[in-house]
Amino acid sequence: MPLTDIEMSLSAREGEIRDTVRKFAAPFAAQTAFETASAAVQIFGGNGLSREYPVEKLMRDARASMIEDGCNEALGLVAAAKL
Repeated sequence: MPLTDIEMSLSAREGEIRDTVRKFAAPFAAQTAFETASAAVQIFGGNGLSREYPVEKLMRDARASMIEDGCNEALGLVAAAKL
C-alpha cells in the first residue's frame, strides 16, 4: 500500500526527531557512564585500578567512549544547533 504525502512527511519528521534525540543522548550517556565508573573506582580505592576487578575495565571503557565520538561539548553544540 503506497504511503500518502502526509505519511511520508511524518515518517521523515520522526527520523529527524530520532536523530536529534540520539545526538543528545550519546554525550549524556558517555558522561554518565564515566561519572559512575569514576565513583566505583573511588569506592574500591586502590583496588579499583587493579585489573583483578572489573571496575578498572569499566573505567577504561567509559573513558574510551568519551574519546571515540569526539568532545562531548562539541557534540552537544551540534545537537543544540538542530533545535
